[in-house]
Amino acid sequence: MRSPAVVYLDTQDYSRFGDVLRGVGAPDTEVIFREIEKRVINGDIVCAISMPILSELLQYHGDFRETTIKKAEAVERLCGGWALACPSRLIAAEVGAAAIASGRIPKAREISVLTSDNYWYPNVAEVLQNLGEKLKAAFDSEIAKRSFPERWQRRKFKRAAKNINFSAFLDHAAPQIAQEYGLPVDSIKKSIVAVINKKATPEEASRRLFEAIAKPTKFVELYFERIETDRSALPSWMSSLGSQMQDLFIELRAKTEPIVAIDEGRSIARSELSTWTIDLGRAVLRLGGDDTDEFGMDSETYAKLIGDDDFVGGLATPRIAGNVIVAYALQVSGVTSKNAKIERSFGGDLIHALYLPHVDLWRGDRRFSAIVKHESPKFSRKIVSSLQDLPSAIDRLIAGETDCSD
Repeated sequence: MRSPAVVYLDTQDYSRFGDVLRGVGAPDTEVIFREIEKRVINGDIVCAISMPILSELLQYHGDFRETTIKKAEAVERLCGGWALACPSRLIAAEVGAAAIASGRIPKAREISVLTSDNYWYPNVAEVLQNLGEKLKAAFDSEIAKRSFPERWQRRKFKRAAKNINFSAFLDHAAPQIAQEYGLPVDSIKKSIVAVINKKATPEEASRRLFEAIAKPTKFVELYFERIETDRSALPSWMSSLGSQMQDLFIELRAKTEPIVAIDEGRSIARSELSTWTIDLGRAVLRLGGDDTDEFGMDSETYAKLIGDDDFVGGLATPRIAGNVIVAYALQVSGVTSKNAKIERSFGGDLIHALYLPHVDLWRGDRRFSAIVKHESPKFSRKIVSSLQDLPSAIDRLIAGETDCSD
């Protein structure tokens, strides 16, 4: 067990705790919240947030602003700044750590998916790479679209445009930008301006830009109330995945119904679906392909690693993902269960399960927890399927009565 122990709560737990902070929570839930918070304050545990949790938790409507704010406050009360890497970084980090441990790549840096500074957001270094050149290209493109009465006017305008110093412009505009979005001026100067001036790497600039807004309550204020953008992107990220997987399972059930209905049909379906495990696990590993550079791998090396069956066989993520997807498919297709409901929440639950190897206790609902326990027995001791059981599970862990080491 790590010291202090790391606890990964279910999204609904934070939602219920938000109700407690609004004064409308159930009395027994308030008791649990106070018990967990006491253990956090005592330093016995840390609760860690993740991007998937925030995506599900922070649903926003102006008429119910306090509801969202109190959910965010519940996260801050229990997690402080403790956060786990977003899924793509989490997967890439696991592959990178395993590749270093097996001698396939040299160790370039320490790899940690758990941080104390709210690093739950993606690494957008790729977007910030060559930012000055990208801004110049975008500016030139806009100039090309403009019409001028005389050719000399176009030539004069182009000459003036060539001398524009985007770094100086943004540096001068930083206070206005910061005021408009409620950010510290330094967060603009030390990220966007610094990366254009080659005084920060794109990765450093990404961290400096986001760290000012990563606190959940601050993120709610900026993302939902200040920035003019598609505010549904974060809240719909997990639900969209869930809808897509739900549709796939509905299609699968329709195709397997005739097979399951015949003699020996269940055995045939079980045999066929069980062959999908490795390929499904490998497909999940591909989600880490955009974050390879950070962990010492180029895209070619990463593709080679996840294409190696022996290497992939030693990773936790593909085993968890592949086994759980197949088990759920067998359940909803009628092979191992009758009339099992196909839930839209499965996609989100699956992403949450990828955090199992990186925490000491993990919360999930009863049905999904039962599947994960059965399919990933190595991690079963970490799973707590009832919020009411969590305080006692934490106490057993603290007392050393439960060994949750991997």
